[in-house]
Amino acid sequence: MTLTSTLTTVPPLSQELIDKILDLVSASRTVDTSQDLRQCALVSQTFRPRSQSHIFSLATIQGETRHRIRNLLNAIDANPDIAHYISELCLEFTGLEYAWIYEDPDFNSLLKRKLASDRPLRKLAIMADSKTDDGYSTITFRNHERLLQDFFLPFISTSITCLSLHRLLGVPIEFVTSCVNLTELELLHVEFNDSDAAKCSFSQTQPLQLKRLAHRLSRNALTKLLDQSSDVTHLASFDLSGLHEFTIFTDAQRNLDFEQKIIDRCSESLEKLRVITMQTSYNGIFHGSADLQHLSRLRLLHVHALFPEDGLDSVLRTVSSVRSHTLVDLIFEAKVSFSRPADPEIILEADWAGFCSEVTRVLSLEGSNFEFKMTYLYTDRHDMELQDYQSILQSRCEDVMRRIRGEFQCLERDTGTSLILLHQLEYDTGFDFGFD
Repeated sequence: MTLTSTLTTVPPLSQELIDKILDLVSASRTVDTSQDLRQCALVSQTFRPRSQSHIFSLATIQGETRHRIRNLLNAIDANPDIAHYISELCLEFTGLEYAWIYEDPDFNSLLKRKLASDRPLRKLAIMADSKTDDGYSTITFRNHERLLQDFFLPFISTSITCLSLHRLLGVPIEFVTSCVNLTELELLHVEFNDSDAAKCSFSQTQPLQLKRLAHRLSRNALTKLLDQSSDVTHLASFDLSGLHEFTIFTDAQRNLDFEQKIIDRCSESLEKLRVITMQTSYNGIFHGSADLQHLSRLRLLHVHALFPEDGLDSVLRTVSSVRSHTLVDLIFEAKVSFSRPADPEIILEADWAGFCSEVTRVLSLEGSNFEFKMTYLYTDRHDMELQDYQSILQSRCEDVMRRIRGEFQCLERDTGTSLILLHQLEYDTGFDFGFD
């Protein structure tokens, strides 16, 4: 008997499947994602374009490393498609130095290459480097005319749909008002140039439809963009009636009175609301809640509770105003920070039963997700018994987690409903929020 072997040829993957695989690699956003994509680009010619489209989609330029712009220009010379791939530009200023934004010839050449490509820039993010040492990590713009005439107006304002400004003071108000296609605006610790207070000239003839808005420590900046009429829920050239997503950072705020007016204006369109904080320790100022009873399309609510200062009070008032069985996703985070070992008892005394009942009431009956997270931090790092107190605090948090599980088990048994319930307990290490 003669044995024969057959060599089976595996058909090559289709370009569509390859592209989907590479999209999934990019979406994973792990520490090694960039390196993984660079390795994929070396696999074959069929892998290279899609890999490079993800690798070069975001161009981050820091003041202290802007000499690397020349490397990017060389790459574009070798492959002009790279200029097409760049959709987001992030500028980080080092110290107080930012003049390179309009003086550096290489950066100017890069902007011209991008402008000449057939794909406009989608997003611009400008931020002060976190190393800036002025107490609030901010930088103040001074040469406003050069910023506008030599950078923003010729290269940015007519293309971007998303503008994100972080820790910047003295910003020319035209950075916002000249963007004729803007749909997403993020102001995190931003103040406009005082001389521009009454200078709200807009390029477009019709109000822009903002879809996403986020602010932190920027009420004054938003106020300067608001119409001077009594109805402060209309931006002078922005229509908020179609706002889909609103992110409110409660740092250094006492209430949500200002933000409530915006919520009321977009009551028929708002789908995602986040009331969160970037604080990693307690904030004794904020005790605000939002009235969400008129939000007919709200599907995602993301809220933070601060212990021990505010506890569950603000969150309970906010959640209790949500219409029954409307939320698809509810994300809740208890940020627990104490300086004395006796304080953690407060988290055990909070109305967790009432909270769980409200969560069950507002979540959709057909497929919903509830994410419950506690981050804890003992703040007195000079105490010799820090580790012991940290252990006490962690045990209190674990008690609450067990109580939450028990409450939901009882509610699910009594109501006959079930939901996807995610729990997480971790040490507080810092947070960063912004547009994706």
